[in-house]
Amino acid sequence: MNNVFEFPVDVSHLIKKRVVIYARVSTEYVEQETSYERQVLELAKSVRQNKDYNLVCVYADKESGRSTNRPAFNQMMELANTGAVDLILTKSIARFGRNIVEVVTIIQELRLKGIEIYFEKENLSSIDPKMDFTLSLLSAHAEEESKQISMNTIWAFENKMKKGLSTTNKMYGYSIQGDDWTIIEDEAKVVRKLYWGYVNGDSYSQMIQSLFEDSIPSPSGNPRWSKRTIEDILHNEKYCGDMLLRKKMNGRVVQYDNLLAHRLNQYLVKNHHAPIISKEIYENVLKLRKERTTYERKDKVFKLSEYAYYFYSVDLKKHFTYVIEKHKGKYEVPVLKCKSSIGSMMLGYSKIGQGVLLMTQFILDNRKLVHDHIANRIIPSTLSISNQLEVLYEGIDYIAINDQINRYDKISTLLTRLNRINQVKEFLSNTFSNARQLVANPSIENFKSVYTKILITGFNVNLVTSVSNDISDTIPLDKYLIHSLSIPFIHKYKENTLIFNFYIC
Repeated sequence: MNNVFEFPVDVSHLIKKRVVIYARVSTEYVEQETSYERQVLELAKSVRQNKDYNLVCVYADKESGRSTNRPAFNQMMELANTGAVDLILTKSIARFGRNIVEVVTIIQELRLKGIEIYFEKENLSSIDPKMDFTLSLLSAHAEEESKQISMNTIWAFENKMKKGLSTTNKMYGYSIQGDDWTIIEDEAKVVRKLYWGYVNGDSYSQMIQSLFEDSIPSPSGNPRWSKRTIEDILHNEKYCGDMLLRKKMNGRVVQYDNLLAHRLNQYLVKNHHAPIISKEIYENVLKLRKERTTYERKDKVFKLSEYAYYFYSVDLKKHFTYVIEKHKGKYEVPVLKCKSSIGSMMLGYSKIGQGVLLMTQFILDNRKLVHDHIANRIIPSTLSISNQLEVLYEGIDYIAINDQINRYDKISTLLTRLNRINQVKEFLSNTFSNARQLVANPSIENFKSVYTKILITGFNVNLVTSVSNDISDTIPLDKYLIHSLSIPFIHKYKENTLIFNFYIC
């Protein structure tokens, strides 16, 4: 008889760390373009030279450091949240976050997930015990440096304004070169049209429609003007030749030095440039605006509705707005309204909620059906995703940096989806748990916890639950449809039917 001995083998040296690279440059300076390429090349080289590393993805943002728009960074964090990353490699602390406070927050968040961040310039790892002390020192230094930069900028503008020099470099109706303002007559005609229209009693909607019918694009090039753009033009003293400098106080000044804030002045430069409209018309419009304003907006905080950007009209290519309709002051009806240049649509919110609850109860009553759908429709796609990834990785080291970044963008999307599918057991558990909460409490927050997106086309309400959290505005393929149900309702005094379709994709 053979003797069989079992003993453990350490294979940790065979497991490579899954590494992603993050690079960021400011677009404010031309020389940063070369820095962008250099950052990616140097970081990628260091990863490939390390036999313990496996380069999974590269992320790069070409944004101002003060910008909140960092799509690549958000993509990276989404991939990290799926558990597909062990190490994030970046050039420096300054390149990673907009400020030290943000960096500390991200480090703490990723530590909980077991993800390390390595800052090459500082030769620091986020799991190094010295990291927290170093960041506290850098934080104090960064705050002082930021304060100094802000103060220098403020004083530079202060001196410029004292001399009556312009701080504006672009304005509809004018071509501005330094302190030389030249009227652009085609645009000036539009400005005069708006002022005279307002004086004659035209509403904003009438002005917008008139400009659209005359094929006059907005200052940003859109075919339809916005009310806000027209308001800004009608409230701008520069169109009558004057120039008010420092219309708004900088909030950061108050934060750094309250005494300085009290010493900041506004400056009115009379007859600075050629006017497009007379002062009499401008003052008349200001007077009329004050008379026609029915509410005070000062110091009012506008909060984004919890219903915003969730219910989407596929037909009108725009999101619905949740509003409360008051019928002759007798009763209130919550509705979803959508209006665009293509057309308009309105649906009663109570019927939408009724259909969602019925579908949610169906999910809870048919768990096996949902499990089978995942097993037959979702999990088999992992092979296709793996094949796509293999093609995208092939030869990626030998193409131009920008082409690499574009390819890595596709790789990131596929990796995120693949890893979320691999966590489908947890996904199903969360979906059923959230569904129970939704039935018990049909709030909009609980809607969102079960259905990634609700896409409406005609009288079809498509409830989409995405394994990869994809928020695409496209209705999924029929193969991802699990169940449909219908609810009768009255639309414009006629009997109709709302069809609810449930997709998992």
